[in-house]
Amino acid sequence: MLYNIKNIGAILCTGMVIKILDDVMDNDGYYLKYLFKKHHKQTIHNMLLGYMLLLLCLGNILNHTYSSTLFISAYIIGMFFDLNMKMPSGLKVYQECIIYGAVLLIVFPWHQVVSSFLIVWAIQLLDDILDYKKDKKLGIKNYVNAIGLVETILFCLILFLCSYGLNWQKSLWVTITFFFISTVFHCLDRNFYERIKIP
Repeated sequence: MLYNIKNIGAILCTGMVIKILDDVMDNDGYYLKYLFKKHHKQTIHNMLLGYMLLLLCLGNILNHTYSSTLFISAYIIGMFFDLNMKMPSGLKVYQECIIYGAVLLIVFPWHQVVSSFLIVWAIQLLDDILDYKKDKKLGIKNYVNAIGLVETILFCLILFLCSYGLNWQKSLWVTITFFFISTVFHCLDRNFYERIKIP
């Protein structure tokens, strides 16, 4: 029982970090717009960075395998649209992704790495399916707008089946956590939308 609680806690902490980081990168979310309106943008970025690091540390304390493989998988998948972009390290995105993937496979069991990668990719596709109209309007990169709705749905289903086949418990909790976090942030956005005047 305690083991399951720790696993769920690790997934929840890591999922929160991924969600906040994604919103900051896309400049999405009325809660961010409200905070930017009330405080200096750099101050909010620094504050969020501190909270994200704390959450990521807590996730690694609870289950370092789940937290590390899920977070790095999310980073790699999030960079898929910019594989040839040069990073501050001097390497291109795809080169960094190969290094991160290799490190994960050396440090953690392969099935944990692959199952995390597959479920995060499936969740990313599901999120793109749910948000493709909004993303198209805002000019945010999205798999549906890149390869088509039917193709994305089919690919998403395949990834879900593969991830559940490798580790159904982790995949189930990641899926549940995705909907929980999405609901929480949707309620946050609705609350902050009423407090801010959007131009």
